[in-house]
Amino acid sequence: MYYKTLASMNIAIIGKGMIVDSLAIRLAIPGHNIYLGVKESDTYNYKVASSFNNITKCSVEKAGAAADIIILAVCPQNIREASYFIGDVKDKVVLDFSSSFFPEVGNYVHTYNTVKAITGCRQIVKCFCAITYDQLLLYPKGISNTKDMYIASESEKAKSIVRWLSSEMGFDICYDLGDKDAIKSIDKMSMDWLTKHIGENILQTNNINT
Repeated sequence: MYYKTLASMNIAIIGKGMIVDSLAIRLAIPGHNIYLGVKESDTYNYKVASSFNNITKCSVEKAGAAADIIILAVCPQNIREASYFIGDVKDKVVLDFSSSFFPEVGNYVHTYNTVKAITGCRQIVKCFCAITYDQLLLYPKGISNTKDMYIASESEKAKSIVRWLSSEMGFDICYDLGDKDAIKSIDKMSMDWLTKHIGENILQTNNINT
């Protein structure tokens, strides 16, 4: 795979729902070729993403084969299944966005190690962005306010690619927290952020209803 000119990349996004729609749009705007790897049972209406000529909806297997960069936007408990279906990605870059979801209660999954063990990929990056995906969807011309991304990986080359992609998506800063030893810190950070965000939503709903 050739990374010298990062003008237009083939990027697969594996998952479903608004997170896939939002990430696809943010990466399609700079001109990347996006492959949405979704299951046949997925009933989410990718209405916004379907308006882009450079976004293709297809099976997980086809998306994994077509792309140079794979984004796993799935729940931690689904990371094993996704890792098997994306195929041979040993020489590709895999972005693990599973921290964007609540894990099953009492069942912590070290997703980075899981992806590495199943795929044999040497260039995996754990990612967390402190912004809701409805916000990403609402700001196609730029992210409102200061929003950052946090990453950890054993591969410096993979992290350099993710830093560049985060800039393409409109994030202000991409913080490199270190190697895989920093992954649990990212997971804790994401859990704290998700808990706070859901709490704020509940409070806003209660205020509206009172």
